[in-house]
Amino acid sequence: MCEEALKWGKGAKVVFIGDSITDCGRRTCPLGLGSSYVRVINDLVTAGYPQLEINVVNRGISGDTSRNLVQRWQADVLDEAPDWLYISIGINDVWRQLANRPAEAVLIDEFEVNYTKMIETTQDKLPDCRIVPMETTVMGEDLSSQGNQLLVPYNQVIHSLAKKYKLDVVPTNKAFHNNIQARPNTQWTNDGVHPNSLGHALMAITVLRTATVSA
Repeated sequence: MCEEALKWGKGAKVVFIGDSITDCGRRTCPLGLGSSYVRVINDLVTAGYPQLEINVVNRGISGDTSRNLVQRWQADVLDEAPDWLYISIGINDVWRQLANRPAEAVLIDEFEVNYTKMIETTQDKLPDCRIVPMETTVMGEDLSSQGNQLLVPYNQVIHSLAKKYKLDVVPTNKAFHNNIQARPNTQWTNDGVHPNSLGHALMAITVLRTATVSA
């Protein structure tokens, strides 16, 4: 990794916002990072690029949907004023549909409105911030499951908006699909939704591959 250049500049503030997959105990963690892919990224970047002094910030909250992110965008994004912003959301928007909690579910049209608002508000208030949407992860290792099929249009919206606003996308859903197909007897989640240590390592690797260029 150290033979590659990190796109994040010296002293960059990098904020990751999302749900429990990002949160992963960060609010009770002394470092505020939890044990998710965000912690893995922080440790790899700190060890691999110590001279850059990157400031990694975790703003995940367990249970959040895109609706919740919009509601806390001022405090957890705009007030943080990141140089780089990574958005990981969508699993709970769909999961609430499967869990028969319709009042909390976020259907695809609202998801697009919410995601658009997050991008446009950030571009308006923080024009120098680099926004990087992340694909959703997966709902279990059975890629043909109803949950994984319901995630398809949500990831299509993420890619469509990224194209519209000229943003790079972290292909986390694709990475899980590829690894599940390559190692079908390996578990990448603890419960079908929350990544285990392998899943978080995969997410961290996928983020860092999009954040580095050949030196």
